[in-house]
Amino acid sequence: MMIPVWKRILERNPDCVLYLKCEKKRDRFYYESLPKNQYKFLLNKQDRTTYLDVWNMIDVCIDTYSYSGTTTTCSSLSMGVPVFTIKGDRHVSNVSTSLMLHTNQDLSSYVASNFDEYVGKIQGRIEAIRKEKSNMAEYTKSQNEYREKVRHEFFIMMSPKDFMRRFEKVLIDIHEETK
Repeated sequence: MMIPVWKRILERNPDCVLYLKCEKKRDRFYYESLPKNQYKFLLNKQDRTTYLDVWNMIDVCIDTYSYSGTTTTCSSLSMGVPVFTIKGDRHVSNVSTSLMLHTNQDLSSYVASNFDEYVGKIQGRIEAIRKEKSNMAEYTKSQNEYREKVRHEFFIMMSPKDFMRRFEKVLIDIHEETK
């Protein structure tokens, strides 16, 4: 389902490279229809530091569908890279959507309701990055600041104590409303 969508994005952007996590070498043939030299496989046996260093090379993270990212989305957000995703109709399709919508940083612009909107949002971001990169020093500074905001908000959201305080407040509010 996603490969034709990714192919469309790559064909429009011959200067872009798609990094793929592919657990089994034997499954790599699924991606052969993608434009050659525009996709690379991440190594499966990386240590955590090496794995997270890859995110420093990534400008845009794009989610899968109908099974949404969980660990990969969290890794991406922890490195300050928001994730373009599609809102689905069941839990497995909405994990990334939930994470994007519940950070204090407004990341709702990364959530699409269908494939065409998903491609359009990704294309818009790619074009903005190209324009921003015309001044590489300014781009690097703004990217670093933006990534730090995303990381900070993600870690606040993932803080167990803060989460429990917010969750308890929701439960108390619900209880008060039903009295």
